Amino acid sequence: MAARLTRWAIFSVAVSLIPLIFSFIYLTTVGPTPAFFDLISDGELLLISVALTGAAIGEVIDKKTARIKSRLASGGGCFLVASLSSSYFVVVSAQDDVRKEIVMGMSCALLLLGVISAGLAMAASEGEEGG
Repeated sequence: MAARLTRWAIFSVAVSLIPLIFSFIYLTTVGPTPAFFDLISDGELLLISVALTGAAIGEVIDKKTARIKSRLASGGGCFLVASLSSSYFVVVSAQDDVRKEIVMGMSCALLLLGVISAGLAMAASEGEEGG
């Protein structure tokens, strides 16, 4: 299970951060070196959270392990985080005058919850095939 979670962390979590790297390159190219705050204060982390939790929901649904309660709980957690992240991104992207520091804090919190819930879902979907 540790190998699977490591692969998931590298190929899902790390790869999902690539758009932030390109955003950094772009912002550095057109102006002064941006602060970390500039990279994540528009809700980008919310979209990453939705992608990670959505993929984890797919894993939980696809696997038929005997841990039905764990799968339901972790999948439900992923769905909740994906819903909150999506809803908050709509609010953030629809407004011109949002408080960037609040957006950054909420985005980081929802990404952290997304990584935790998706990791738990990946762990719950691992195991012997059952009912």
